[in-house]
Amino acid sequence: MNQIRPVKPLISEVLFGRMQETLARGEKILLSLNRRGAMSTLVCRDCGWAARCPSCDLLMRVHTKPENSLLCHFCESKWSLPEKCPQCHSYHLVQSGARVQSIDTHVRELLPEARILLIEDLNKVTPKTLTEYDIFIGTQKISSLPIENLGLTAFLLVESDLAVPDYDIEESMYQQIRHFFYRSRDIILQTRSPKLPLITEVTSGNFRSFFQKTVTERKQFHLPPFTQMVTVYISDSSESVVQQRIASTASSMIEAAKHTSDTTVLYDHLLFEKRAGKYRQKILIRSPNMVSFLEPFRAQLVRGRGIEVEWL
Repeated sequence: MNQIRPVKPLISEVLFGRMQETLARGEKILLSLNRRGAMSTLVCRDCGWAARCPSCDLLMRVHTKPENSLLCHFCESKWSLPEKCPQCHSYHLVQSGARVQSIDTHVRELLPEARILLIEDLNKVTPKTLTEYDIFIGTQKISSLPIENLGLTAFLLVESDLAVPDYDIEESMYQQIRHFFYRSRDIILQTRSPKLPLITEVTSGNFRSFFQKTVTERKQFHLPPFTQMVTVYISDSSESVVQQRIASTASSMIEAAKHTSDTTVLYDHLLFEKRAGKYRQKILIRSPNMVSFLEPFRAQLVRGRGIEVEWL
């Protein structure tokens, strides 16, 4: 994407040409853009204010269909688009970030006769729906859809997927892209970072190299499968209650980790989240024998109000 002129943002000349060829053959197209890289929110150019959900402390997303609005994708709170900044009263409000909705708009402008479906909720897609459209646009989750006669799959900006802070994101991306090697006639990976090792390995099909590199990194940094990882979340509508409970639980686990081989407990007392009106904090535990380590805390974790345990 550094050397090819785009016809529209994130639609290169190469991709547009392949899309035309695919439609001419009567085949279907799937365009994927990572959810995190696809977010568009409302910001003020003068004071830096950004639209945040009052219940979740998350950036709200701009939606243009069925009406112009701000939507929280966690608690589904919905607000009208403000005409001016609620903080400094400036009228210089702009949308920030690429989004699947804008990709949808651009594709409709380029290919007005194509039947295009913007997928924002997989639960609303039926087998019949998949037969009625030519182009499907959405986030990486739409890769699970059983689209027949798939002629072209395009990942619109690969590095936006890799920006996700998960230890297994490269493995997930490798599997997802290679999955389409068996389902789609053509695959296009668009990127501004063509020297990314993942791109070289996935296009060459060099799984052995990818596997060896990944295993070496996991072993070096004590990540699964060489250890086990668990996140313990504690939530409550009161911030002070969460602070007290997380401090008590974390201190007990940190003390227990001192007497357990190769076990680490990580906890940041300042790192808070707010979701649907509730505050939440987490403890990350890494241990080669997680069940034994958690056994003394079983009753507390199972019966504790507002406690969730997630195995990574």
